[in-house]
Amino acid sequence: MFRRLLIYRSDLREMTWFRLGRLAPMPAGDERVEMRWVDKEAWLANPAILPTAPAVVRQRYAAYSRCLIGIDQTSGKTVYHLWLSTGSVCIDWIFRSLTAPQDGVLIFDVWVEPSLRGGAVHRLGAALAVREAVRLGRPAIEAGVEAHEYPSFATLYARMGLGICRPLYVLSGLRLGAGFSFHWRGSPPARLRKFGERLRRRYPERSLGKHPFPAAL
Repeated sequence: MFRRLLIYRSDLREMTWFRLGRLAPMPAGDERVEMRWVDKEAWLANPAILPTAPAVVRQRYAAYSRCLIGIDQTSGKTVYHLWLSTGSVCIDWIFRSLTAPQDGVLIFDVWVEPSLRGGAVHRLGAALAVREAVRLGRPAIEAGVEAHEYPSFATLYARMGLGICRPLYVLSGLRLGAGFSFHWRGSPPARLRKFGERLRRRYPERSLGKHPFPAAL
């Protein structure tokens, strides 16, 4: 089984709002969905709030991770989650662990209920994750996507003024059987590196006047 993941990085120190000590831009969310961070204690009190295997959740919390969830206010179901870590976490999809950068955070396992994809839910989740990275004093963000997903993710962050995401490296993994896997790093495709540079030139700094700065959630 062969898998490949494109790791990208965004340095919030490049953004005007960060240098001025302001909050990251906050888009409007979906009024049907309530967003909140779930710490280990809250999860232990209600394990069903996260649709992830309990053993995996325990490992993630042990690895200095936090989980942002979105709750449908009508059904009470979890319709969104995003994990953020300052440690090392196992990414089953690529058969290995990834470690957050020393100056930043690792974002992983982002999921949106299919009926809500393409809307405001993840836009708000992304903004809250960026604000959390700033709160933790770790202004670099790294995450992984399939190569074909990178342009849409990077464009979303750039248009919102949340940061310029540049391809960092490609992590390839080959699993030969249970417990046997090999990994190697490669350079991102040239077309994706050029795409990241075009974003940097097109969205070098966002005007603070274009975005409201409400109190952090």
